[in-house]
Amino acid sequence: MRSVIDVSAEEGLLEQVTRNDRDAFGALYDRHVGAVFAHCARQLGTIQDADDLTAIVFLEAWRSRYRIRAVNGSVLPWLLVTATNVARNYRRSARRYRAALARIPAPRASPDHAEDVAAAATFEQTGRALAQALSDLRPMDRQVVSLCLIAELSYAEAAQALGISHAAVRSRLMRSRESVKAALLEAGITSSQEGPPS
Repeated sequence: MRSVIDVSAEEGLLEQVTRNDRDAFGALYDRHVGAVFAHCARQLGTIQDADDLTAIVFLEAWRSRYRIRAVNGSVLPWLLVTATNVARNYRRSARRYRAALARIPAPRASPDHAEDVAAAATFEQTGRALAQALSDLRPMDRQVVSLCLIAELSYAEAAQALGISHAAVRSRLMRSRESVKAALLEAGITSSQEGPPS
């Protein structure tokens, strides 16, 4: 469940940030860093590198402080949309890196005991499968899922953050739920394997 945000205080902080007040920006950071970190981890399917992505999101927030669009007085939706974009760029770079590595001749085979450890990591595997299912969605659909299902924004809040209609949010969310569910089932993941509730 989302924590209640003091809208008036947040709007005041944002106004101070636009006047280059670093202390006010630090206060916004303290308010939202946990939510942004969790969002980045969900986008990646692992907490590895989520710290780096979170730092990039807040760096981008400082650089774009004059253009931040608050939704109902909160900058969190803007931060989450930015985090989704940062994670997408990160995955694209990672794919290029893996493709480059694949062109390097493979080393001689040696026993790998990591597979035994990986077999026990069902929750992390589920996270990776979910991240893949999300990455296969259209960019706007992925942002609707992130805002409505993960960040628990209302349809109206998500619509305002993304600049689309309330009806479009509902339609995209319904279609995306079915797509993600089908992708998880295809990956062999059922509801009993999806790990503890968040």
